[in-house]
Amino acid sequence: MKDLCLKLTTLEKSNVIKEKQEPKREFIKRCIWCDSLEHAIKVCESFQEARAKNLVQWIDGKICSTDTGKLVPTNFGKGGMRRYFEVSSSQMFYETSSFLFKLARGQDDETKNLWDNVLTYVSKAKLPVESLTN
Repeated sequence: MKDLCLKLTTLEKSNVIKEKQEPKREFIKRCIWCDSLEHAIKVCESFQEARAKNLVQWIDGKICSTDTGKLVPTNFGKGGMRRYFEVSSSQMFYETSSFLFKLARGQDDETKNLWDNVLTYVSKAKLPVESLTN
């Protein structure tokens, strides 16, 4: 009988401990760069290409833009960090094309700094300077 009471108290203690333990939250594992559920960022080919093109860099274990040095937003469920660069580059293309359109129509007041402005926009858009001569 004493053994039975001992086993019962042991069983009660183990149940109390199990009740106190909360289950671990399971996170969805996905690539932070391209938002894919099939691989992690360590094996993401698109991320490796972006690093090779010097678009991004690791700073203190975080992904930052090479141009600005600022952290890139994660954009989970919206295309990942890659989508951020696609949107920002298309916006840069729009700004560059509208600037060149204004120049063609003669609406730019600062024509004395024309070449400097063009070089600035080309460097921001990461276009090769040779593309200006074509």
